[in-house]
Amino acid sequence: MDLANKRVEFLYLFMLFALLIGSVFTDLPIYEKTVTKSYIFLIAPLFFLLFLIKNKFKLALTPNSKVFLIYLFLTLSFSLLMLFIHIVTLGEIYAYNRNMFIKNFEAFFTLSFLHFVFYYLIINILFKINLNHLKLVIYFLFSFLTLTAFIEFINPEIIQPFHSLSKNYDRLRLFAMELYCTPILWTLFSVSICRGLCNISFPLNVVF
Repeated sequence: MDLANKRVEFLYLFMLFALLIGSVFTDLPIYEKTVTKSYIFLIAPLFFLLFLIKNKFKLALTPNSKVFLIYLFLTLSFSLLMLFIHIVTLGEIYAYNRNMFIKNFEAFFTLSFLHFVFYYLIINILFKINLNHLKLVIYFLFSFLTLTAFIEFINPEIIQPFHSLSKNYDRLRLFAMELYCTPILWTLFSVSICRGLCNISFPLNVVF
């Protein structure tokens, strides 16, 4: 691999690592100033724009990502339809002192569409990097989460600065906002580790 290709793959690995770290730290104390509790809302749109520029503003969609995109716009359409019915029947667009029309689009762009962008980036990056390098990233993150679990078990206050609110949980939550997110994240990385150790491989185009 020549130097130029190495630099390109390093850039993709950096993007992948940044996105995965963002998926780990989902309860940062930045909620009052931002629309989410993870910095993904900052980097994902930037990475997405870089991909669009590189592909001359053409989306390289897999079958599953096409379904995901259709699902997003269907849910937005149904939400707006329900809002229209609500306005017609009750004559009110505000609820809980919020404009529900604006709230619909806020939710769409900060949650639903951001999830699509994250999924789109992960898929396209995986197609462009060496899977051995991917294993190193997964191993590092799994080791990091395992170490964090031990630290939190011994003294939960050590990782409290990485949380937006202090909650008295009797179980591990790592860097997630809610307890239910922790086993999901742990399972994903655990399965990835087992797959790597067993050298199980399958075509990415079949999975995504």
